[in-house]
Amino acid sequence: MSNKVLDDKYEIIHVIKQGGFGIVYYGIDRTLNKPIAIKEIVPNRLENAKYIHMFHKEALNIAKLSHQNIVHIYELITTPDGLLYIIMEYIDGTDLKKILKRTRNLHQKIPPHLTAYIIGELCVALDYAFHRIDTKTYKPLNLVHQDVTPSNIMISKYGIVKLIDFGIAVVRKQQSRKKGTHHIQGKIPYLAPEQLRKGYSPDPRSDIYSLGLVLYEALLGERLFNSLDDVLEAHKKSKSINMALNSKEIPLDLKNVLTKALEKDNSKRYQTANEMYIDLLQYVKSCDVKGELMEELSEYIKYLGML
Repeated sequence: MSNKVLDDKYEIIHVIKQGGFGIVYYGIDRTLNKPIAIKEIVPNRLENAKYIHMFHKEALNIAKLSHQNIVHIYELITTPDGLLYIIMEYIDGTDLKKILKRTRNLHQKIPPHLTAYIIGELCVALDYAFHRIDTKTYKPLNLVHQDVTPSNIMISKYGIVKLIDFGIAVVRKQQSRKKGTHHIQGKIPYLAPEQLRKGYSPDPRSDIYSLGLVLYEALLGERLFNSLDDVLEAHKKSKSINMALNSKEIPLDLKNVLTKALEKDNSKRYQTANEMYIDLLQYVKSCDVKGELMEELSEYIKYLGML
């Protein structure tokens, strides 16, 4: 049986992963003879207008971005039979979720300076996405990801950190909500307190909180929260978070970063991802690292047997 080909150009080879509303395939661009990623909306969701809207929005949002730390999108395709596809950059690597699973199995943890480097690169990506100027309106896109989790963080075989899956990202100023409705976006263990409240309007500081939770997980090898009950309890009582951050396995400078990133009150949190990046960069510099961190990260992933 021959592989499916889109627009006589993009050949679907095999499934890479399947998420909430999308299937990602490994494919080949026959014209340029290079690997690509092809994302298809889950067929049984095609009749749901919400998912179609999310899928189109992902394509349009990513298409406006051009940054080393954000997955590149090439084309949006609708086939004659109504199927929807995004043609994207293929990232030859693995995601942080799989890396963390591997380190747990080996009873190891990612070195703190490499963890800080990974999170710092994501800070750069988030800051760029929020402040990127729209070439049509000449105004900032104000793009908020809303789903910063280990499974949406890719690391290529070259050690390049990439943020993927802007499927539920929104442009703050353009989003509208019906009165009396509340839709929780994102994965529960990585939500900021304000994302659970009615009337929440997407805010870049929510992404910073989520990134703080990813930083904690990468340092300790386990999530800070595992369920909605954990999240609600911690948001009621800050004491549980403070106790968790007192772990001796967290370097002091990174404890300070976590404390600020995980502030329940977002007015006391880092106000921009760039602020968080500066503190992470200072920590990495204090580690007196020799050589390029990108190369070291690449070698570390190979050492884990992930590539």
